[in-house]
Amino acid sequence: METFRRKQHFINDFQLRIGEELARFDVFERQVSEEFDTLLQKVTAKKAAALAELITAKSQLAAQLSEIQQTIEAKRYAEAPEITTALDDTIVNGYLSTATISVQMFTGRLELQGVEKMLEKAFAVEVLRGILEQELGQDIPVLKGNSLRLFDRKTLQMTTQVLDQTTRFDEATAYCYIGPTTLLAVGGMYHNEVYEVNESGKVGRAPNMTTIRGWVGLINYRHFVYVIGGYNSSQYLSTGEKYGIALKSWTPVRNPLHTAKLCCSICEHTSGLYVSGYVNGGSSIEHFNPTEETFRLLRSDSIAYVSLLCCVGDELYHVRQNQMEVASLSNGPAVTFTVKATFPQIGNGHYWLCCPLKMIGGELVSVINPANTPVGLFCWKPTQGQFTQVANFTY
Repeated sequence: METFRRKQHFINDFQLRIGEELARFDVFERQVSEEFDTLLQKVTAKKAAALAELITAKSQLAAQLSEIQQTIEAKRYAEAPEITTALDDTIVNGYLSTATISVQMFTGRLELQGVEKMLEKAFAVEVLRGILEQELGQDIPVLKGNSLRLFDRKTLQMTTQVLDQTTRFDEATAYCYIGPTTLLAVGGMYHNEVYEVNESGKVGRAPNMTTIRGWVGLINYRHFVYVIGGYNSSQYLSTGEKYGIALKSWTPVRNPLHTAKLCCSICEHTSGLYVSGYVNGGSSIEHFNPTEETFRLLRSDSIAYVSLLCCVGDELYHVRQNQMEVASLSNGPAVTFTVKATFPQIGNGHYWLCCPLKMIGGELVSVINPANTPVGLFCWKPTQGQFTQVANFTY
């Protein structure tokens, strides 16, 4: 009888868990549908704008071609008398001469290069690979106080959207996209509050993190936002937690970091996540296995710095102070870095990200927030060994 009760209890528990998973799936399916509808609306708008630009360009081209045709016709008819005179002279006096008859249409030359230049003046159409992706994601968000700033990396202009409610965002708040137009903003200097912020300025409260965290590393990875490390107003943290985007709930990461750290940078690879950060008197890089939720120390330095990580294929790039390093991940988590390039140090050489890196047109673009220096937008081309700051703005 006891065995039967245990089996029945197991079956009941199993059915309950299946029900919970189905409920999670329903929530996730609904969210995917909503996000897809939002993305489809934006793509449709971009399509309409692109077609309008093409129609305008077509009209400009037609007008320019008409102008070129008129130029050619005018040139031809203007020089027609020369042709007639030459033909008449040949007809009348040709029998008196043995010279070769020469008929020339133009005294001058309307060269092909000239036509090309005229066409270039008519319009210029640039077709970029992944134009929809780039146009939909070219704005870099900057959360500040009670406003959301969207920084256009092409024009280097920033627009400000006033939020519809007061928040506790500060220089230690980190955030990332959880949808095409929705940000998840977590923590700060002295709080564990979490918000969902839409680019329209609408703000919604989300469940608080389990602990106070500022200067964290975060990344949206496989339906979760992982928040690693940070500072709780008294000490560096070795713990982490993850936010279920569908269920809107927090659960602790089972195992701690090898070393407590803040101002973390996190990047994704097929082998898992890589985390760098500032530790007390030094810095370190660790590998995180999301399945087992375990950390492995890859590198520890006695030099204290805040750095950036990114993955491009099987290469792990690391920027610190005035150097860019690279390590191969083809044989598993990297332990050996080599210097790829050096560059003029930006600010104090600390490069914490409040918003994760975004790939746009082969460039990594985000907002750097070094301690005690102005925040700004930077452009990082890892494979070319370039790291430059393209804008400064006071936080």
